[in-house]
Amino acid sequence: MLRALVLLLALGNAGLALWLFGPWRDGPEAAAAAGQARVAAQIQPERLQVLTPQAWQTLQAGGRAPAASSTLAPLGSELLCLQSQAVDAEAFRPLPEALAGLGLGAADWTDLRRELPARWGVVMGPYNDRALLRRKVEELRRLKLEFQELAPPSPWAPGLLLSQAGSEAEALNRLAGLAKRGVRTARVERLQGDREEHRVRIDALAPEQALRLQQALPALAWGECQD
Repeated sequence: MLRALVLLLALGNAGLALWLFGPWRDGPEAAAAAGQARVAAQIQPERLQVLTPQAWQTLQAGGRAPAASSTLAPLGSELLCLQSQAVDAEAFRPLPEALAGLGLGAADWTDLRRELPARWGVVMGPYNDRALLRRKVEELRRLKLEFQELAPPSPWAPGLLLSQAGSEAEALNRLAGLAKRGVRTARVERLQGDREEHRVRIDALAPEQALRLQQALPALAWGECQD
């Protein structure tokens, strides 16, 4: 009997507290306002974060997401700079049209053009007789001279290149020095005429653009820009 009386008193106190401090104490409007305040406190849009792919991978791997200041990818942070290997004027000629076909206009890339002077050399050959070529090689080795064997498509192949120079006068001086050391059948030839080389540089490429570029023009051997 005493236990029942205590239980009734406890229930009565709880009901009184609910009536005095419940959300309906100020009417239905206060209850609705309280509910909206709770929802607003839960949403907090200013605390939402846009995760980069790297941050999402971190979360999937069980790590902690970076702070909000580092999860937002800055504009242009993933843009790439690519540069082609050097090509001659003939190989460069069709490139502007090919780049335009990939959506890259003249303002989107730079032609790193460089003029190169002619190259001259001291050569021996060609020797169609392989036995004669071997004898010449043995003679140069006895004289302790450095040389390079020339192979096609060189017009002096099979032959030997003893020296290279940036001008005809310099090549003639080297020929005179080799003659003093016992070389008798060498001569000066122009190895390569004046020429120009081109490198294509593209400073701002999205990753998908860079992939299309490398797939469309693989012969240019694209690499990172060299500053």
